[in-house]
Amino acid sequence: MKKFYYTRHGRTKWNIERKVCGRTDIELTEEGHKQAIEAANLIKENNYPITKIIVSPLKRAVETAKIIADINNLPIITEERIIERNFGEYEGKAYSDEFKKLVQRADYDFESGESAFQVAERIYEVLDEIGKSDDTYLMVAHNGLVRMVDSYFNGRDIERSADAFIKNCEIKEYEFE
Repeated sequence: MKKFYYTRHGRTKWNIERKVCGRTDIELTEEGHKQAIEAANLIKENNYPITKIIVSPLKRAVETAKIIADINNLPIITEERIIERNFGEYEGKAYSDEFKKLVQRADYDFESGESAFQVAERIYEVLDEIGKSDDTYLMVAHNGLVRMVDSYFNGRDIERSADAFIKNCEIKEYEFE
């Protein structure tokens, strides 16, 4: 079975403040840099078979990917299709019960944003391409996308994966069939 790895970027100021980041381009905090170094060292020490890193174009993901790549001597590919979900009018606002309920709905597009179905379409396309590749990838992206990645590897049931979550710089392992 071919493996695939996924990690979320390191911590940002808005993560600490419990604000919805979405596509707002925010840098890592000092702690976020440390988390990325820890993830990179974990990959190195455990000989993860990663041959390439694919990363969202947002700063927080790129900074994380560069740290991991430098420590593990890996090439990086920036991929626009794995940018974080557009949460529209909720970006920059504090997490609320209303927001949490709307995120659970795969069809809700946040009015000026994207639905989970729209995000899944672009993420599944990337994952299909990765699955056909001879390389073993680490995707460095966002918490909003882990739901789609989880659904891809679990029967593409977005509603069932609505509660999927990943901590900053946690590494999840999946397998292509």
